Amino acid sequence: MKKITLTERTINRIIKKVILEMDEESFDLTTINEWDNIWFKLRKIHTSFGFPENDGVYSFGGLFFFYDESDGCLKLPSQDPYDWRRTKEEGIEVLERYYDRLTNIFEKSDLGLSIDMGRDYSMIICKN
Repeated sequence: MKKITLTERTINRIIKKVILEMDEESFDLTTINEWDNIWFKLRKIHTSFGFPENDGVYSFGGLFFFYDESDGCLKLPSQDPYDWRRTKEEGIEVLERYYDRLTNIFEKSDLGLSIDMGRDYSMIICKN
């Protein structure tokens, strides 16, 4: 194996190149135009998907997801189960059914989408 000598300048150049490559990968976010296209494809699969609105609002049934440009995902704010039914348990059931339906649709769609639900019944949809 040949012995090489690295100068400080060469090391700095290598480090800068690695940092630039890392930044390029981390900023590969899904744009609002891409979400519009995805939502139209989902609408063909299931009629509960509404037409995307100009201001980055995407609906499914009674859920309204908002585009978050900081991470390129769609977010449903926290939900109060009482807004969905008379009792908390019934409201939770409704929200969990929505979550299950979306999960099943995303798995069958092959669009590379994932959904997560938080303890506050917020949801986030991201493209993998």
